[in-house]
Amino acid sequence: MNTIRLSARMTNLDLFTGFITDFLRANDFPGERVRELEMAAEEILVNIIRYAYPEGEPGEVEIRGRTEPDRGIRFEFEDYGTSFDPTSASQPDVDLPLSEREIGGLGIFLVRKMVNEFRYRREGDRNILTLLVRKSRGGS
Repeated sequence: MNTIRLSARMTNLDLFTGFITDFLRANDFPGERVRELEMAAEEILVNIIRYAYPEGEPGEVEIRGRTEPDRGIRFEFEDYGTSFDPTSASQPDVDLPLSEREIGGLGIFLVRKMVNEFRYRREGDRNILTLLVRKSRGGS
């Protein structure tokens, strides 16, 4: 298992996404899929950095990556911030015209489309978001 743990700051975003990129490339994920999963990871990380910790309160994010034979790669994003279950977020109505849509929720919706499995759990004071990703989107 590979792990990175850094302060939950926008200045660390490139280090976090670089960790994801390197892990995917080391496991022979195709370039297009790597770029897609970088976007998904960035969306998750930006949400954690912006919303998990109250303004000015220091916090950390840990990402763990591990290969699972015949399943793909499992990434776990862990923080000690405010409890938030993204799996319970309502799905945006993407059929409505842009002018009629409610603000927010589209990022999580897109992440769910990019990964094969998307799970959340709260353990004590920790948020743990688990993504299972394969070399292709299908088969979730």
